Amino acid sequence: MHLVVSREGAQVGEVVIRDGEAWHAHDPKGDGAAAFRRLVTAKDVTVEATHPTPTARTLSGSCEQLLLETMRLEDEQSRNDDAADLAWDDLTTRHRSSLPPAPSVRPPEPMKSGGWVRRSFEELYERGVEALLDKRYDDAFVAFTEAAELHHTPSLDVNLSRLRSMGYGR
Repeated sequence: MHLVVSREGAQVGEVVIRDGEAWHAHDPKGDGAAAFRRLVTAKDVTVEATHPTPTARTLSGSCEQLLLETMRLEDEQSRNDDAADLAWDDLTTRHRSSLPPAPSVRPPEPMKSGGWVRRSFEELYERGVEALLDKRYDDAFVAFTEAAELHHTPSLDVNLSRLRSMGYGR
């Protein structure tokens, strides 16, 4: 079987299966297992089955083995991406300014306008971001949860949701 992988009508790769075994994979970046993984995980593509033409073997093993290995690598990559993306907005904001952050000064007693609560939220949120950057996900979850008790923001809710999906805070 010859599987032709296309995007917007243009061929972007091919996978050949011969006698039930993975035989060949090719895409613009190369041949073999890496091409197989890129094609299997490609987004917005169509696949058409045609009759194979003779080709050199660039894959070894069963289709099942290659698919399982592809999914394992994708899972590992997505976990790394999730962890790296958790505080992306915070990181890009933080690196825009070369000036050190101004020290926060807490008033001696809470203000009725909510200013003290706002600073406490910011301190907890910052503690959560720092814990994320240090890959201390349990600490990050605790800090974000405490911050959520004071105030909610979209980025806080996203960070908590992503940490929960990674298995923290359950």
